[in-house]
Order: sequence, then C-alpha cells, then structure tokens
Amino acid sequence: MRAMRWWVAVALVGSAAATGEAAETDNAAPLSYRYELVQSADDAVCGHMREVYNTRFRQPWNVAAEFEARLESLKSSYFGNASGLSAEQQREILWTMRFDVVPTSAEFEAVHWRAARLYRSGSRDEPDPARLAIVDLNNDGQPDLVLQNLFYGTYEEPEENLGEQTMVYSSLAIMSARRLMIEVEELESWGRTGFFSGHIVRPFIFNGTTYLSRYQRAYNDDDGPPYVYHPESILIERYHGGPTITKPLDMETVCEFRVVSNKR
Repeated sequence: MRAMRWWVAVALVGSAAATGEAAETDNAAPLSYRYELVQSADDAVCGHMREVYNTRFRQPWNVAAEFEARLESLKSSYFGNASGLSAEQQREILWTMRFDVVPTSAEFEAVHWRAARLYRSGSRDEPDPARLAIVDLNNDGQPDLVLQNLFYGTYEEPEENLGEQTMVYSSLAIMSARRLMIEVEELESWGRTGFFSGHIVRPFIFNGTTYLSRYQRAYNDDDGPPYVYHPESILIERYHGGPTITKPLDMETVCEFRVVSNKR
C-alpha cells in the first residue's frame, strides 16, 4: 500500500485557516493559577521553571491581550517575508496556535518556530496550520526538525481540543529548512525518529538543554457539560527518542507541577 503523502508549505501561500474570533476564550473571568512543585529530579531546572510558571503563566488561558501585543513580532518570526498572505490571514493562523505562543518566556523563545501548513496529497480539504522548528530535541548534539500540528482550541470545551501531534526528524533538518515545500513521505524515508501526542507540548531550552513542557488535564466521566477539570498538571520532560516500530517512546520526567486554580 502506498504511504499517505503530506506536504508542508513552509513559506505559506494560499488561504487562511479557519479559526475562531479572539474573544472566544477570554470572555469569562480568567482563571489564575499557581504551580506547586511535587516532584523534582533536577532542582536547578525545576526551581527555575517554578519561578517562570508562577510569574509568566499565572493566566495561561487569558491570552488575547498578550497575543495582540506580540502580534507583529510573531508575524515577523513565523512568516518572515512570505508573500500571498494578508496580515489578517497571518493573524488567524497564529491565533489557531495561540496557547503555544503565549504566554512565553526567554526559555520558550529560545526555540525558533516557522509557520507551516499541512496538505494531504490529492485532498481538497483545507490544509491544517502547523509549525516547524530546528532544535536538538533529544540533546544528542544533532539538529532535529520538529513538526507540530493540531492545537488546543479552548479551555472550556473538550470536544474542541485535539491532542497536539509532534513529529521529530533527525539528520535532515538543515537541508529541510532551506526548502519551501517538504513532502513528509520523503522525510520519513530519510529517518523520522519519533511521533507523539499530548495536550499542550512546548519545547524550551534551559542552560543549553532542551526540555518539553507538557500540560495535562483530566475531565470528569459524566456526559457533561459542565466539565470538571481535575487534576491539571505540568510535566517537564526530556525526550530521548521514539516511538518507532521497534522502539517505544522514551521520555524522562524531570519535574512535575500541580496546577492549582483560583476556582478550586
């Protein structure tokens, strides 16, 4: 059977992604969080990120104001001089991935992302927003190409939230970054090293080492709504590889934070 073929358009030409209006998540009184460290395998990184979360991520769902304040710099870093997209189209694509770009800190900004779109070969469906970064994700000294698509939509509605999907490619990142179109089937033949999903997964760099910040939540088992969100947590992990056909996902938990809101 022929492999499914996808295209990633790094330069982004075409129509904008369908997204909601900026007020969709921020109408309600914003949740305010504190982050309690419950597990640490590295006091330096865990202590540092506890400070980052408790100062920069107090209201991680109330993102509209920070998003608008950073919009022009986000357009510049994500799109560069790409043509064919209006300012509003760029804004809509960035809004789709808003919970991955704000709030932020120097550690998260150390990973440089470019906007992308995923096209299924032969499909007439609207392409999906995505983003690409070159980063040594598994800390082996070699650059990896990280492709992320599907983005958390709202805090309130579980059915609108799809687990983010992250694919990691090794040893081809530099060449791939110079191309405007990348066929993922071809990338896989060059050596994809991993594929994993999560809620909100954001790579960051601290003291020269790459980590993953993974937000997790659980819903009640009722047929809802209203939905109950307990517990919420953030794991800081190191990615070592996988999953592949012969190798499971290898993740090392470095820190675990309990996420406590002002409504609980």
